[in-house]
Amino acid sequence: MRKKKFYSLFFVFVHFAAYSQNDFLKGGELYSSNFLIDGIQRNFIYYMPVDYGKKDAYPLVIFLHEQGGSGKTLINNYGNTIQTLADSSNAVVIYPDAVANHWNEKMGESFPATDTVNDVGFISILIDYFEQVYSCDPKRVYLSGILNGGKIAYRLTCEIPHKITAVAPFVFNIQEVENKCKGDKSVAIMNTNGLMDSTTKKISSTAIEAMWKFFMTKAKE
Repeated sequence: MRKKKFYSLFFVFVHFAAYSQNDFLKGGELYSSNFLIDGIQRNFIYYMPVDYGKKDAYPLVIFLHEQGGSGKTLINNYGNTIQTLADSSNAVVIYPDAVANHWNEKMGESFPATDTVNDVGFISILIDYFEQVYSCDPKRVYLSGILNGGKIAYRLTCEIPHKITAVAPFVFNIQEVENKCKGDKSVAIMNTNGLMDSTTKKISSTAIEAMWKFFMTKAKE
């Protein structure tokens, strides 16, 4: 895996730097990078589709890990399926890491290590960055997550709905999540009931394919 680092306080870009970054990219590969936000290093891994560089704009899919997991966990468990789908639809995929392996989803769960972490700002910056630097399409931005990651994905439909096209929150009780915030109607929300194994707390390749199909049929007006 190649290692490149990016540091940003308030999402500042220099155009020539963006061009030089793209010069190093090869489709079909994973890259790692980070931002510095509120004094905290925020890490993420991203995948560029095999034909990256041949189109003017690309769908962006952000996949958020469960509590105790990481972007690497998602890649180990689901990466082959997700990245095959990304290649088939020319989509860029991001696997971000939460601080202390827990997203600050503000859905009633107390987790002191991350209760003040600005995860909404982190995801928002990621979206803006990939739109401006890697030509991701602002009309086709999709979020999914598992359990704690699913909750923050849903929360973002309340916090930054103008930046999100559709979400697929893999949680056991979607009603509990909906009771905490009502997602903006401009964001399409996939019904994931029954698509996660209650024992293993994992999702199948069939569930991922269903999620992907749902995403790729949605675009902002």
